[in-house]
Amino acid sequence: MRYSLPRLDKATEAAWTSEAVAILGRSGPAEHLRFLDTIYVDVDGNIIDDPFISIKPNLDGNEDESETDEAMNMGGMATRKLKANVFKKHVLADFEADDDDVVPVTIDDHDLKQAYGQANIAKLAVKNNPEDADAVADLGEWIETWSIAAHRLRRHPSLRASLNADIMEIWLTRTLQMRELKPYLTQPWAQAAIERLRDKDFRTTNRRRAVLAEWYRATQTDPTQTTQTTLSRRESQEQGQSEFVQMLLSRRRDDAQAMALIELIEAGGAGQSTEPMRRRLHELAFGDILAFENGPYSDRFRADGGEQSIAFAPDGVLTNYVGSQWYAGWENVWSKK
Repeated sequence: MRYSLPRLDKATEAAWTSEAVAILGRSGPAEHLRFLDTIYVDVDGNIIDDPFISIKPNLDGNEDESETDEAMNMGGMATRKLKANVFKKHVLADFEADDDDVVPVTIDDHDLKQAYGQANIAKLAVKNNPEDADAVADLGEWIETWSIAAHRLRRHPSLRASLNADIMEIWLTRTLQMRELKPYLTQPWAQAAIERLRDKDFRTTNRRRAVLAEWYRATQTDPTQTTQTTLSRRESQEQGQSEFVQMLLSRRRDDAQAMALIELIEAGGAGQSTEPMRRRLHELAFGDILAFENGPYSDRFRADGGEQSIAFAPDGVLTNYVGSQWYAGWENVWSKK
């Protein structure tokens, strides 16, 4: 493979560094969303962050006897199943319409997969019985939860959060197009989700924030480390190169990928073609071992506005390449309505 990695000029590097430092300086602590099979609570029903903390039950006779007995039988801890509605409350907690007050969130891949599965169960329930008011209400709650979760994820300055937000919004775009939901699109939860999906400027602004913050973190890591960041994911390796040369190429590749992503954001945000940048990102990820047309950056593997057979799930390969789904057809569905 030939290496033709562009250099980041000093002026751009300085400007990006200044912007990234400002972004990270303004970003407060994020809440971590959890979707676990079991959580631990004390006898008052309060969630215990550390399940290994021993909680001594209050034996004043005022608490529910079964709950106290359960706590005592488990050595001072009570367990309770974490239902989907608790996850929803985690997402919706402290959410305000004013972006300045929005608390950003993160979510682990495992938790996202669990929540994604439950949301799809709610979706299938409506497909199977569109007249079931409870099923529609449950799916409506998931749509509201997913919409706000994506919004809060985009507020977090990281590409992983941005990728997860894409997964959620692709799911929302497809779900809201279900013919079974057409009679309910005037509901507040549907209207609010559609309005957020229409907000291209919000996606564009926060994608840029995520790219610059991720690029800056990559520049601050020890260049001798072999751990790849979200920014530098690639399938091709520098065969036959010395460790020192590989180190230099890795840093250059981070710069090149950040440049391609920023150019993609600028083009996509202006309604222009993103294919040249996607071709560059494909080359950085795969080199010459895979044709562009067969890779995740090609048009055939981008989410359009319909019910494609291609899955864009949290564990899907197609959603894990940064920028592969940016400004694809799914982002235009509701802007036209």
